[in-house]
Amino acid sequence: MINEDFEFIIEHTNKQIVIVDTQWVLYRSHYSFKGLENSQGMPIGHIYGLSILIQNLCKLNCEVFLSLEGHCTARKSLVEEYKAQRTDSALGTMFINDYGRINDLTSDLPNVHLIQSDEYESDDVMFSAAKLCEKHNKICYIHTLDKDLYQALSPTTFICTKVTSSGFQDIVDVNSQKYTSWFKDLRPQELPIYRAFKGDSSDNIKPIVDRLPAKFAMDMAKYMYENNGKLEGFKPEKNSVWMQKVINNWQVFLNNYKIMKLNEIPFNFIHKSLPGAWAEIASRYKLTQYAWFMSYILNGGK
Repeated sequence: MINEDFEFIIEHTNKQIVIVDTQWVLYRSHYSFKGLENSQGMPIGHIYGLSILIQNLCKLNCEVFLSLEGHCTARKSLVEEYKAQRTDSALGTMFINDYGRINDLTSDLPNVHLIQSDEYESDDVMFSAAKLCEKHNKICYIHTLDKDLYQALSPTTFICTKVTSSGFQDIVDVNSQKYTSWFKDLRPQELPIYRAFKGDSSDNIKPIVDRLPAKFAMDMAKYMYENNGKLEGFKPEKNSVWMQKVINNWQVFLNNYKIMKLNEIPFNFIHKSLPGAWAEIASRYKLTQYAWFMSYILNGGK
């Protein structure tokens, strides 16, 4: 199994496991440090922000897995409008083209790893990594703002939206206010069913019925999860009109569910660049602080 390398690392590490939504970090960093360029006019904010995160995670003694986006189009084949509303797709392509530089950036950091799948999206990779941590009873944090990953939450898996050199902040679990304000008492396993009914505007996925009541969708999600994905026998006390609309749009639900449900998959480790490759990247992207940090690490932390 491809995932044996990942399982070996998490089994033997004494560091805190962190799975990073790298594409999200690059987008966030690009806009946080917008206008930051090197002497050739090349945008460098995305790499700069990622380098700060890597430094903070290393200082926190973490085992870091940077999940990279692949080239999968399977979800778009189900719903043509999937993510079609996003106007910054050129940015995403630029970030993917910079993955080699990210590899160089981590070349001398043995506890920072790059993981990816050519057949599935980064969300599936992060979900799968978290499920392997759960299998081995290892606590892990997923660093992301993406609510799709909430279905990975478990007694061993947490979402963390902010990391500083002081630690993890804005931590989400099923009992946190952030989770319950959106999903009430739904279990993480029920989320893809509920969200298939309600849609997701951030990914341009339409609800199967406009203005479908949230409580009605939650009741259906709970019922379907308890009944092996079947809705037969579900008898709402009211809202019979909504029920008929749901039945009339069942194929839309099925397509939405296939998009919303994250998959447990095999994923690949990307082979590291040659030692010292980080130095050229640090110079090109004006990462002076990162260069000092790497020199400190390579000198044994002295």
